[in-house]
Amino acid sequence: MIDRLFALRRDADPTGMSGTGTVAYGATLPGGRALVQWLSDRPSTVVWRTVADAEHIHSHGGTQPTAIVWLDPTSPEAATARETLDAGMQLLTEVTGTAVLAETFRAAADGRRELARGIKGDHPVIADNLNLQALALDDAARVAGGDLTPLYNWLPPHRWTEDMHARLYGKRHQQQPG
Repeated sequence: MIDRLFALRRDADPTGMSGTGTVAYGATLPGGRALVQWLSDRPSTVVWRTVADAEHIHSHGGTQPTAIVWLDPTSPEAATARETLDAGMQLLTEVTGTAVLAETFRAAADGRRELARGIKGDHPVIADNLNLQALALDDAARVAGGDLTPLYNWLPPHRWTEDMHARLYGKRHQQQPG
């Protein structure tokens, strides 16, 4: 889900509200949207149409010195950013109802398994198909809950982003020539 990670940094804080240094972490999402998670004692998570929109708003139209600093996906700071953003995404997930969606997928998977157990002896092929459907619903529940690992299994590795490789393996992936 995350394409690139960034830090929102300020050298000065004229308002006295957000502090200086790294004040937020963010990520670009598929489609160009930007997710920003503030690091204050009252953290908030905001989704912007673009990174440029987030930068414009948080620099108060250019009047406050604010910079977007892109992070190396294999750096320790990127790991901190991911952890921070994951917490923000968890909050958004709870608020937007995807937690309910995840629970619904889990219940549907359990229902498929129950059906499969009931017909296994008479219809083993149908029971096997029901169990496969249950596995797919388990994956859907994990994705709805914020765990994108099942999607990585469905996406060919040559289509993975650098951040996907870093998230799974903790290091930058070296593309093989050819």
